[in-house]
Amino acid sequence: MGWFSRKKEITLVTPVSGKVVSLSEVPDATFAQLTMGDGLAVQPADNKIVAPCDAAVTYIADTGHAIALTSKDGIEILIHIGIDTVKLKGEGFAASVTNGSQVKTGDTLVTFDREGIEAKGYNLVTPVIISGGGTIKVKKVQSGADVSAGCDALLTVSPGK
Repeated sequence: MGWFSRKKEITLVTPVSGKVVSLSEVPDATFAQLTMGDGLAVQPADNKIVAPCDAAVTYIADTGHAIALTSKDGIEILIHIGIDTVKLKGEGFAASVTNGSQVKTGDTLVTFDREGIEAKGYNLVTPVIISGGGTIKVKKVQSGADVSAGCDALLTVSPGK
């Protein structure tokens, strides 16, 4: 049974501690123009990405900079660590999961060398995108809010009309 037939809200916790940023402020048109989907971003204050909900890992980039999850309710979530960080070819990223892994809310997905990556000039703003199409409504926390990984709500997703 698909997620849209369940007609309930799902709350995703923030996958990284830091400050909430509107997608419109992300310095990458693909995210800022919602090309990949709606959501929010977080400017990381630490170096760990955790699962925002109970989910299956459907994709993790070989470079460790991006991870896709599908919640048990069928919500597709993309977490993209930084802008243009694919150019690092995995340097500074360590995945704790593999494709097909089942994760619980708060489980560590990826760790990264925040200071080292920023020292190389990369912006680590981390978009959290609800992808996969369909009609959804996304309630977001306010831009500028400080959030703690695995604890604070970031997005509430509900089926649209």
